Amino acid sequence: MDERPLEEFVASIVGDTHLRIEDDLGGGYVRLKASEAERRQALQDIRCVEDAVLEILRNSRDAHARNIFLAISSGQNNIRKVSVIDDGEGIPKHMHEAVFEPRVTSKLDTFHMDKWGVHGRGMALYSIAQNTVSHGVVFSDVMKGCAVYFEADTASLPEKKDQSTFPSFEAGADGSYYMRGPKNILRIACEFALEHRGELNVYVGSPSEIASTMYKMGLSSVNEAIRIFSNTPDEFMATLRLSLADSPSEFVDLAAALGIELSERSARRIMDGEVPALDSLTTVLGYLLHQSSQTPVSDKPVKRASRKSDKVKIDASDIDSLLAIVNASFKDIAERYYLDDDIKASAKVTSNEIVISIPIKRQ
Repeated sequence: MDERPLEEFVASIVGDTHLRIEDDLGGGYVRLKASEAERRQALQDIRCVEDAVLEILRNSRDAHARNIFLAISSGQNNIRKVSVIDDGEGIPKHMHEAVFEPRVTSKLDTFHMDKWGVHGRGMALYSIAQNTVSHGVVFSDVMKGCAVYFEADTASLPEKKDQSTFPSFEAGADGSYYMRGPKNILRIACEFALEHRGELNVYVGSPSEIASTMYKMGLSSVNEAIRIFSNTPDEFMATLRLSLADSPSEFVDLAAALGIELSERSARRIMDGEVPALDSLTTVLGYLLHQSSQTPVSDKPVKRASRKSDKVKIDASDIDSLLAIVNASFKDIAERYYLDDDIKASAKVTSNEIVISIPIKRQ
């Protein structure tokens, strides 16, 4: 008679898969045993909003998404809202709530090792759920992509104070270029996009900018006749559905079903082509890197403005760059307060300050 322990005997017959699973949830999803989760050694402590964004991006990547859309907005009472829509493999409907439970994963044998560690322990979404005020799968289905969101109270889950600065490149002594800038959401998304360049595209912007980008992608990807005669958005990938809208009100409803909140006025501006589509982060970073490599490095020290000068002279191109950032940042504020976001800020340079003026027009 075989005197080996029962678990060892069973494992010798069917392998060790059953020893790692607590529950088989169907559709390829399992709940790992605690010992298996710990074995994967993927600590998923969410210490800031940027950590949560990274985990969502990694989830989309592991679902084999080719396009990931990251919509960022802020609300009252320190709320940061992040919505992510992708064209990956999707989540079965019966798993929409369960994926936020501990040790639930679809990656029993294919957990992912990347520059940030091991991913696939079944704790990423659970950690996000524990550290945010609200979260959820807004839409997802098998092979139809996914739309997920979370809202964080930055008083308890902090984020970098500077969320508007886009990273830049700096040449090192060895001729290599290094990314510089605050470790904000933009920087995290850029690092992720560069790490996976050639595999996927990441788009980051306000809800209006993301909606415009998905709308135009849909128009270019889905035949007009198919869009006109389609019976339901459920036939289409999540990232293409906004192109089915026949009116601003329908556009608003389709966007809301993906976790993107828009006014009808914003929807109309998008459909009229007044909100430019975004370039992927890889494209933008490629341009910035090219610009950095073309900028000659002078051996001469930079001269400071004379203290005797009554007025600091700032190049017009630098003023234009500053105003472009101000105009872009004002769009989210304008939408929250029903103001016209089609404005042009102006700047005045004095001897001791730069004064930015933003005209306020009600919709």
